[in-house]
Amino acid sequence: MTDNENYTTTDEYDPTDAPSCAATNSMSMAAKKRVSSATALTGLFGTRCLIENTDESNAVEYAHCLPRSTKSKLLDSLEFSWNMTRFTLNVDTRINIIRLNSKLHRLFDSGDWLLLPETSIIDRYHEAVFSKCPLIDEPVYRYILVAHPDMLLVPIHRQHSPPIQGKPPVDFTLHSHPYPEFPTIVSHVHPRFVLCNAGAKVVEDFEVWAKQGVPEPVIRKVACIWTAWTKEVGRKGIEERAFLNRIDDNPDADDNNSERTANHRVTSSALKRKLPEQQGSPTPAQKGSKQQKLADGGGWLDDETLREFDQQTSIEMMGYCVLHLTFRMLY
Repeated sequence: MTDNENYTTTDEYDPTDAPSCAATNSMSMAAKKRVSSATALTGLFGTRCLIENTDESNAVEYAHCLPRSTKSKLLDSLEFSWNMTRFTLNVDTRINIIRLNSKLHRLFDSGDWLLLPETSIIDRYHEAVFSKCPLIDEPVYRYILVAHPDMLLVPIHRQHSPPIQGKPPVDFTLHSHPYPEFPTIVSHVHPRFVLCNAGAKVVEDFEVWAKQGVPEPVIRKVACIWTAWTKEVGRKGIEERAFLNRIDDNPDADDNNSERTANHRVTSSALKRKLPEQQGSPTPAQKGSKQQKLADGGGWLDDETLREFDQQTSIEMMGYCVLHLTFRMLY
């Protein structure tokens, strides 16, 4: 993979901004071009909504799987888990960004639906939670759409492209919740970013996601992957200390005019790390909503997070992950 890339924006987030406005103001044109290039090279429709296959006239926006607002501490955990050098994870990489219309973008950011990669890929990451993260590098990947019950009254109109023979080019298929006939989704976006997004949502509301048509063991694996990846990096081991002691040697790197994403976090200084939380892929959280706190590492199964989740569900999930990972270490 050539796009092991970094972090985020220093723009202040205005919660009154519409998603399209916030996204336009925060992402560089070069980053947007890289997304279009990645989809074009795979034969996909780079300017269309990934889910509805509608074009830009339908308010298609750029959506991040791992938000642009992801905090430095969580980025440390992901970099360490993915065997990356510290400060090199850039969330504006093309393999973290999909295109969605404004409605689906808002629902994606608020936790109403998620994507899951093929079971074989989930298994590869799950089997390696205590070993070296596997290198998976394909031009495209296949995903399924899984929706929360809150989307019960949300229809999805998917446009046919190319048009079905004998029918007008604007022909659509209507899919209703839980979208059982929705086709497999093909995308350039990388499974590890998709699993970050899905894992945070699953941990947030496990009992619900485990009843949406995907076998519960698969959902548990997704939760365990997220839990393992987001474990805080300590200083007890040699590898951990070496990772944390690295100094960001290029804090002013910029990739606004590059055909490749800069191998650098845009926000790196101690001062910038203390900025107020910024929403990246950028739907504001509504009071009382189930939006996952992915940017904060809100899916971590630590004491602070457990207080935010449903107590019984969180304890059961933590117990499963601990028992499973202990079993793997022993056998």
